[in-house]
Amino acid sequence: MNQAGTFYCRRCKYDIGRLESRACPECGQMFDPDNDRTYLKSASELSDSERENQGYRFTMVFISGMIVIGIIILGSWFRWFGRMPLHV
Repeated sequence: MNQAGTFYCRRCKYDIGRLESRACPECGQMFDPDNDRTYLKSASELSDSERENQGYRFTMVFISGMIVIGIIILGSWFRWFGRMPLHV
């Protein structure tokens, strides 16, 4: 078990080291003081899966943004050239 006051909730980073209960009072996340995979040893610590999820989310948001920008540009381009007469 970790020293009292030196571990944090995995979900919200609340200091859960001195709690009597096994649930975070901030977010309700359950933890086991005897299992260090259920809490963080420092508030800034991220697990490998959380780090991978952050990268995945960033990539998906970036790609989605680029698609939206592309649709706006193409829509504007077609609207502009659709107004021009075909015969000069």
